[in-house]
Amino acid sequence: MGRDVFKVVTKPNGDPNWYALRVRPQAEYVVAYLLRQQGVRTFVPTEARFRRRTRYTKSKAGFAHPEIPSCVFAGFDGEPAWYYLLKNRLILGVEGMDGHAWRFDPGKLHEFFGRTHDGCMVFDGGLRMVSVPGLGLLRSPTTQVKVVSKRRRDEDPVVEPTGRRAKLLERYRAFDPKPMGIAA
Repeated sequence: MGRDVFKVVTKPNGDPNWYALRVRPQAEYVVAYLLRQQGVRTFVPTEARFRRRTRYTKSKAGFAHPEIPSCVFAGFDGEPAWYYLLKNRLILGVEGMDGHAWRFDPGKLHEFFGRTHDGCMVFDGGLRMVSVPGLGLLRSPTTQVKVVSKRRRDEDPVVEPTGRRAKLLERYRAFDPKPMGIAA
């Protein structure tokens, strides 16, 4: 009888590792679109708000607004390539504490995803629009992203959340015995 050889093969399970990326204000849908083009699962919690088209008219239009401003949830099948991910000028960092990125519990996060709508960037006739299931096609945030300076090398890519954002993200965070650090 031959010797049994066991190989340890790490397969990605059905649930990806979810992280919350801090992005430039009003660039959430653009970042989600760019990450989806690279094969990354993304989720932007979106709500519809109605406001006047201009200050001179009474008619209102629906605009897509992220429920957690400057935050995009990204799901990776394995460990993300942080260096290449953070080279994108629109991504400021990843939510975390003390230099460790927070990984989110897929069960709690999918419960949150089930209660909110996901906004997805589409281009309709040259206009940037946000497709929201159940709400239809809404206008994207109107402020355009201008020139963005590059991040300094000595800056920490882990951004610590504060206030309402910290309370909300803490609720869905997975408490790992070994938090995962990010090398800048």
